[in-house]
Amino acid sequence: MSSIIKVDTIQNQSGANIISESSNTITVGASGDTITVPSGATLGGAGTVDLSSATVTLNANMKMLPAFSVRRNGDQSIGDGSWTKIQFNHEIYDSGDFDSATNYRFTVPSGQAGKYMLFVNAYVQYGASGSTLRTAIYKNGSVEHLSIFPDGVGIAHNSITSAIMDLSATDYIEFYAWQNRGGNDNLQAPHTVAYGFKLIGA
Repeated sequence: MSSIIKVDTIQNQSGANIISESSNTITVGASGDTITVPSGATLGGAGTVDLSSATVTLNANMKMLPAFSVRRNGDQSIGDGSWTKIQFNHEIYDSGDFDSATNYRFTVPSGQAGKYMLFVNAYVQYGASGSTLRTAIYKNGSVEHLSIFPDGVGIAHNSITSAIMDLSATDYIEFYAWQNRGGNDNLQAPHTVAYGFKLIGA
C-alpha cells in the first residue's frame, strides 16, 4: 500500500527549511548549506540544468589542465641555417609544469597523460626578402611537427606551428625556430609566444 505526504516545506529540528516548494519552484537547502551526493549515488535527469547565476567548482579531471602560456621577455638571437630552441623565459600563465628558467620546456606531470593542444609563433623583424622562417614542436628532443611558411616578401616574418599531440607522463615539449637570412636574426619579444593545454573529453 502506497502513501502520499503533502507538504509545502520540510524543516530541520532547528526550524530551518530543508526543502520547500512555491509556484512550481523547489528549493533544496538554504544559504550556507552544503548539499552532498554520497559516494555510490548518482545525480541524474533529462531536464535543463540552469547554472547561469551559480559558482561551479570543477573536478581536476574536468579542467583543461595542465596548461601554460609563455613568451619571450627580450629578443633572442638565432643563427643562420640551424635549429635553435626558443628560450621562453616569461610565463603569462603556468599551472606549474613549464620550466621558464633553465630548460625552457613543458613536462607532462604524473597522472596527466592525454591529448594536448600545442601552439608556437615565432616572429623576426628583419628577415631578408626571400628568406624563410620555420618553427617546430619537439617531443623528448626530436621534432614532431614542423611548419614552413612561404618565402618572405618584406622585412617581417611570422611562422606558426600548432598540433594536437598524444603525450604521456614525463614527456617533455620544446619549441624551436630556424631561419636562413644569411646571418643571425632576432626572435622578437613579446610577439614570440607559445601555449599548451590538456584537452578534456578527448
